[in-house]
Amino acid sequence: MRFIFICLAILFTSTGDLRKRDFPYYSIIGAADIIVEGQMQEKWQIHNNIGYLFDVDGFLKGKISRKTIKVKTFKGWVCDPRDYSKMKKGEKLLLFLTENGNGIYEVINGSRGEIFAETNKVRVDFGYYDYDTFTLGIKEICKHFSYKGPLDVQKADNPTFQRVAGTKNASLEQDNKFYKDFVRYIKSLIVD
Repeated sequence: MRFIFICLAILFTSTGDLRKRDFPYYSIIGAADIIVEGQMQEKWQIHNNIGYLFDVDGFLKGKISRKTIKVKTFKGWVCDPRDYSKMKKGEKLLLFLTENGNGIYEVINGSRGEIFAETNKVRVDFGYYDYDTFTLGIKEICKHFSYKGPLDVQKADNPTFQRVAGTKNASLEQDNKFYKDFVRYIKSLIVD
């Protein structure tokens, strides 16, 4: 009995965070330096940094000249584990990434920023979408809007989406379901 109380005391007084905070996709899309589709290649490790080489097949947001990039693995949470030892070469992914300044990219918000491309359905904050609708919608969003705010929207005073010049009318006429639902979801954040 004493052992159980000691374990509970350690658990509740620990400074480690066992919970994963899911950020909304609008801030993940907005905060990403690049959003890419491609395939995992071999693993790499430099000191405590572990990751994989990633062959980029296409860009949904941003552009870089390199076709192969280094991606640092995200730290798994108790409720959101990712076993990179079972990683397969050629595994197709959609990645939401930020660059850390050393030419190494990091996945934003764990599994929400690392989506398996073979997935038929993608779950986002406001519904489920088939993979192609989701990716085409992201391309359109990035063409028509610019996000001004942090990844952690709870710490933001006033996160907003600004329309990109020359897209005011086009941004409301898209046929893509994810795009339409996204615009409805962020409507209060849009400024001209």
